[in-house]
Amino acid sequence: MNQIIKFLEPADVQDLQGFLARAKKLDNTGLVRIKSYGSVLAVSVSPIFETSLLGTGPTIIGMRTIQVANELEIDASYELSAMLDRLASPLVQITLRLDLPSVTKREAWTGISAPLDSWEYLQDISSVDVVNVAEAGIDEVGNALGKSIGVSIASKVRA
Repeated sequence: MNQIIKFLEPADVQDLQGFLARAKKLDNTGLVRIKSYGSVLAVSVSPIFETSLLGTGPTIIGMRTIQVANELEIDASYELSAMLDRLASPLVQITLRLDLPSVTKREAWTGISAPLDSWEYLQDISSVDVVNVAEAGIDEVGNALGKSIGVSIASKVRA
């Protein structure tokens, strides 16, 4: 039986759909990792990753967390396209229920996780500083890559 995610509100479904759609633009055949132990989902994508855990290239993982209405225990990865197809159903917006695909997939990056505990507060960071750092990183990657996207990004950045 497939696991079901029960969202708290339609905005959470739309946020997840937008996050995954942006990830798919960078990696058309990409995966999404869904991890939860309780009522918070950690949703991860990796548009740039090394093909093995022992590789020397960069691995960039984006994460979104979403509080959900049900307690889940899950750690599985799915094709982005399969998740987006399911999220596109009007029934998901109405019921706020998402049946996860029955087929799981693996890539080397899906074995990498941020720690779940032992986090320590250091200081506040202003949203302006976050935007500035993000824009500088986007510019740097954009200058290095030109107009290429997807898997070709990983190859070009690693070179």
